[in-house]
Amino acid sequence: MPAQKFAPSSPAPRCPALPALLALALALAAGGCAGKPKQPKPPKPWIGTKSLLTFPMVRTTQPPKSPDALEDALEAGWRSRMKAPEDEFVRVQGGKFPKVQTMSIDLTDAYIAMDDDKKKLRPKGKPQGTIKVESLEFVAKPLKVEKANLILDMRAADATLEVRRDRRGRQMLTLTGARDGAVSLEVARKDIEWLLLKSAREGAGKFGVSVDRIKLKLDVIENRTIRGDLKLDTRLGFLPAGLRFKARVDIDDNLNGRITNLSCSGDQLLGPLISAVVHPALQRYEGKTRPLVGFAWGNLRLRDLRMWSDEKIGIGLAAKFGDDTSPPRPTKFRKRQQAEMVASK
Repeated sequence: MPAQKFAPSSPAPRCPALPALLALALALAAGGCAGKPKQPKPPKPWIGTKSLLTFPMVRTTQPPKSPDALEDALEAGWRSRMKAPEDEFVRVQGGKFPKVQTMSIDLTDAYIAMDDDKKKLRPKGKPQGTIKVESLEFVAKPLKVEKANLILDMRAADATLEVRRDRRGRQMLTLTGARDGAVSLEVARKDIEWLLLKSAREGAGKFGVSVDRIKLKLDVIENRTIRGDLKLDTRLGFLPAGLRFKARVDIDDNLNGRITNLSCSGDQLLGPLISAVVHPALQRYEGKTRPLVGFAWGNLRLRDLRMWSDEKIGIGLAAKFGDDTSPPRPTKFRKRQQAEMVASK
């Protein structure tokens, strides 16, 4: 059956479906001071979800006061950040606003340019309003990120969406609660490699480095272990440098991710010299364990995660989430979620 999906609000996902690579973010060192001991901060997750749970809206003086106003605000917000479908793609129906029965957003064939300089939406201050949705659906079959296609889906029951603004006054919705939710994503291998190549060229170009080719191999073992092998052919001026990165991420029953077998090796003229510097720096992450996914708002938490890989289909993942204070109930909605996740493996 078709894969399920989920769509981001930022202009371009930089490394989609690659939790093993996203895990290499810089760690924040916690410093001590004399006097009162500070409460230890919770461990920083490998993957954040702020941009994935933020839905842009057009700037207005007041939050939407009706389903039609909400539809118009969301459609205008998405159109300002991407080439959205020409037809109406937001539907808000039923209930008594701000409580509604259904909200559906279909970004199928929406186009995102990775070079777009639109900045991410970062909500500040207190919420200006709350919208309750019995059944929320957010899909894109596919979402087009230049040459790459992402198959995305997000569904949530009894969802809570807060109306927020950023420092510039831009309005948005943030998903802060859901009794039950499910997200899934599929990306072809060639599309992952293209996205990585595009991002690598953009980042390395700032330092005068050219990236000629990327070869990625990702293996998923028993739904919870990822082995990554990334080969880069680069040039510094006319001098070639080949780099190869390897890593393994194991996800435990508490949905923490642990990185092991982390290495960088090099070949060609400059590769060995560069890898001799990079490899020791990577070792600070060897054996590190952190929560795999973190939620910025509300009491949402990750409940389950399954991944798979296939030479033809590519890489896929399916996750369940929901309110930490609302244990899952055996509803028809949840049973359908479970059946869809099993069928899509």
